[in-house]
Amino acid sequence: MTVNEAGLGVDMKEHDFYKLAQVQMDKFLKEHFDLSSDQPETHIIQGRPFLEIIKYARSNKIDLIVMATHGHGALSSMFLGSVAEKVVRKAPCAVLTVRHPDHKFETP
Repeated sequence: MTVNEAGLGVDMKEHDFYKLAQVQMDKFLKEHFDLSSDQPETHIIQGRPFLEIIKYARSNKIDLIVMATHGHGALSSMFLGSVAEKVVRKAPCAVLTVRHPDHKFETP
């Protein structure tokens, strides 16, 4: 048994994690995109999400990042941080954040 970054025991090998992630990504693409006309490019990368997104954008000269946000309130963002918030602040390009239309944002 191996131990993941959170200190939890894991029985899967690293290769299996990548394989499972790719299967889940393929399922997501089939459910949400018309793959006959759209051919999105996907990459499974290990690391801290906001850092990897920023590094990928820099190294590939990306001009727009589109990502979802959960709309956490100001207090929870202050303590927990937000991947979208960190990407917006540090990205080398424009960032468009979108939210699910049914999600209700907290107001202070």
